[in-house]
Amino acid sequence: DTRGVIGNDTLLATADVDGVLFVAARALEARTRAQAARIGALEAENAALAGRLAALERRLDAAPARERRLDAAPAAPAGRPR
Repeated sequence: DTRGVIGNDTLLATADVDGVLFVAARALEARTRAQAARIGALEAENAALAGRLAALERRLDAAPARERRLDAAPAAPAGRPR
């Protein structure tokens, strides 16, 4: 410019720092939104799995005691009857 060189290669102006901080804040906001979406999906999946587990536990509780004993018995080795 007509008045000489302003600043040098080793200094940052406040506008430069503001720009860097703005970009960093936007990146953090984008990451936060992505993580919130993932957390929501994981919570929904967890709720669905909890529902399936509860249904299986109800079925197991309703099964006759004999059936539960047979299910809990170890499998017989091949070639040998129980």
